[in-house]
Amino acid sequence: MDKKYKISLFYKVIFLNLVFILFFSVGLVLFEYCKFQTKYYKLFESFGKRKAQELKIELSNPINQNNTERIQKILNATIIGSPFIQVACVKTKTNDILCNKNEYKNLFYENDKKIVKLDNTRLFLTKTPINNLSSILIGISLKDADIFFLNFLKKIILLFLFGGFVLILISMLFLNTFIKPIKALRKAIESMRKGNYQQLKVNKLLQNDEIGSLFEAFNSMSNDLQKREEEIKKQQNIISNLIKRLISIQEEEKKKIAQELHDQLSQTLVYIKLQLDILRRNIGNYNEINSLSNLISNELSNIHNICFNLRPVALDTLGLASALKNFVNNLQKNINFKIHLDISGLDISKLNNEISTCIFRVVQEATVNSIKHSKPKNIYIHLISNNTHINGYVKDDGIGFEINDIDINKHFGLMMMKERCSILNGKLNIDSKINRGSIVSFEVPV
Repeated sequence: MDKKYKISLFYKVIFLNLVFILFFSVGLVLFEYCKFQTKYYKLFESFGKRKAQELKIELSNPINQNNTERIQKILNATIIGSPFIQVACVKTKTNDILCNKNEYKNLFYENDKKIVKLDNTRLFLTKTPINNLSSILIGISLKDADIFFLNFLKKIILLFLFGGFVLILISMLFLNTFIKPIKALRKAIESMRKGNYQQLKVNKLLQNDEIGSLFEAFNSMSNDLQKREEEIKKQQNIISNLIKRLISIQEEEKKKIAQELHDQLSQTLVYIKLQLDILRRNIGNYNEINSLSNLISNELSNIHNICFNLRPVALDTLGLASALKNFVNNLQKNINFKIHLDISGLDISKLNNEISTCIFRVVQEATVNSIKHSKPKNIYIHLISNNTHINGYVKDDGIGFEINDIDINKHFGLMMMKERCSILNGKLNIDSKINRGSIVSFEVPV
């Protein structure tokens, strides 16, 4: 569980809140803008028509009399009397266009536009017919309306900023309430991987919801796993003690058999050989006697090798260093390559019989396996010790093998090496590559 999430759930929810506030604000502004246009434009149109009707009454006589001077005065008075009206124009019977300002005459030709921009000001145009030939155009300034709407927008934006800030604060409080137990659960799971089991407590607010159920399930699982691990450890301890006892009995039996072979069979064969030598001196040399004497000598040598492999006497009397030297010397007699033994850094004063036996058996098994299977040109045995551990390795330059293709549990010798080290709280590692040799390294506390 070393993989870390890229973005925390906390920040995801905060981001979603911000997106929600943004889209909701934009949507509301657009909605209010459309609503504003619909509502206020109707008011402007009604106001424009009302003013046009008032002008229609005032201008009826001047238009009929074609009194342009009087018409112009009435238009100017309309602008002065109503600050919202910026444009007032009349089209007479003779198709003359009179406006409060001459530059506004072209507005009469904006037939399809109700809103135009003039002098950086938006105008709402209302055209009202007087008769078939004459009509009145009123242009209402939207400047004040635009200012009103902008102020309204500012209020909405400030309101949503404040509301968004409050919403984020509330979200942070609630998120912290929900995310804190999730973080605690993640830490507990990571701790569980290291063998540390614990029971989690959930906030009272969350006891009866999904998080409370999750914590309850986790606590139950943690409790079950802890019990099972304890049972597995007990079984492993039992198995370890049985293996330890088995190895101890095995070593005692090997020692006993080696002693019996040395004390009985070897002594008997030595006695027979002496008798044959006496017989040969009395009756002379005969081939049969010589062959029998040589056979007995060979068997005595074989018995000596068997006794050494079963339990070297030097291991119990002179210690690990002497036993390893004798072991290497005996092997060297029967092979045509070199075994390099380096125990200069080994301090045997801190090694008890159990540790010495373990180290000797691991070196013995690894070396014999190398001779049998690796076809080496050299074998290197190295041992060194300090105040707390003894480290060593057996390395060769033989043909090697793919370690992934080997199931150690199916090879009794390899498995026993690992078990011997494990019983003493040590560790053993086997590494090999095809055509690159093999190495068996180990470490045992002293």
